[in-house]
Amino acid sequence: MAVRAEALEDPASVAAAWRSMAESVGNAFLTPEWFGAWREHYGGDSDAVVVRVRDADDPARVLGLLPFTHRGREVRFAGHNVGDLFAPLAAPGLEDEVVRSAAGVVADVVGGTGRRRARLVLDNVERGAPWLRVFADAWPGRLATTEVLTSVVPRLRLGGRSWEDFLASRSRNFRSQWGRRHRAMEREHDLVFRRADDPARLRADMATFFALHTARWSTRGGSSSAGARVRAFHTDWAGRALERGWLRLWFLELDGVPVAAFYGWLIGGRYSYYLAGFDPAHGPKSPGLVLLAHTIRDAIEEGAQVYDLLLGDEPYKQRFADQNLPVATVVMAGTLDPATWRAVGTSGLRSVAGHVPGGVRSRARTAVRAAGVTLPGARRR
Repeated sequence: MAVRAEALEDPASVAAAWRSMAESVGNAFLTPEWFGAWREHYGGDSDAVVVRVRDADDPARVLGLLPFTHRGREVRFAGHNVGDLFAPLAAPGLEDEVVRSAAGVVADVVGGTGRRRARLVLDNVERGAPWLRVFADAWPGRLATTEVLTSVVPRLRLGGRSWEDFLASRSRNFRSQWGRRHRAMEREHDLVFRRADDPARLRADMATFFALHTARWSTRGGSSSAGARVRAFHTDWAGRALERGWLRLWFLELDGVPVAAFYGWLIGGRYSYYLAGFDPAHGPKSPGLVLLAHTIRDAIEEGAQVYDLLLGDEPYKQRFADQNLPVATVVMAGTLDPATWRAVGTSGLRSVAGHVPGGVRSRARTAVRAAGVTLPGARRR
């Protein structure tokens, strides 16, 4: 198929087609709404590089889209610091054509040729995805590809399951714990599960969510939603998601008081859990467990095919998941680019960290940092 790729001066002009493709794969991090909120709150010193790929013989037919941004020579997916899973958007079966044609356009926009080549930092992409090799091969000039960070996205397959099927698939201990906690709350309190659906109340509901999330993490290293900018971003995104019917902001209330909160969304048959929180004073009652189980029941009743627990292999997520999608952050840069040196050094340090003395690890880290390039660390939600 003959295709045509182009960088868009006005990404909003293709919002409908863009949104449709993101909904088809159930990925909030690839929607124009996520892109718009991120650009508003985080993208002030970056430039958009949104590449549209169309059928050359039928220009009205959009085949794919890559929502990148760049600062100087560094290219990343928009929203990389707050998103958990990224990929090109492409019509089924056409991912290679989309990526291959888009690579040259991205290179042209950011200066991908010459002595100072662009570097790509592709956060949280499916590990070993074929499109990564296609993209690197299509780039003008040789790129070294290095995995820097790896993790998983735990998932629960729901298609065709009932709530009873889900419970039967869990351990006896899980069923017992959930059942006892749920019945105790019903017996001892006025238990209500409330979903936020009022735009006029959303800002207050998000403030309640942030308070519960902060309370949960106050003794565990601090909340990832404590900063003013991240809260402004999520409040903005939540409003856009509510308008589209995607938002799933749930509260577990006891006697009219919210004691646990769930923040996620339902997009294209994929129900996603992003963040949660609870009041530690009610910790022995396991309100977080009861609320999370409730959202799985809600996902089943709404006909979701997949329940995503998103990035991280925490044990509590594994209690619910039945599969894990491996993801990685991949650095693509010239073989002599300092980013490549540091990526290789960082990757190597992680792989041998448990087998070398601490002093050696410290000196090695100092050496790779001498390249002067900052590579991705943990999510900065």
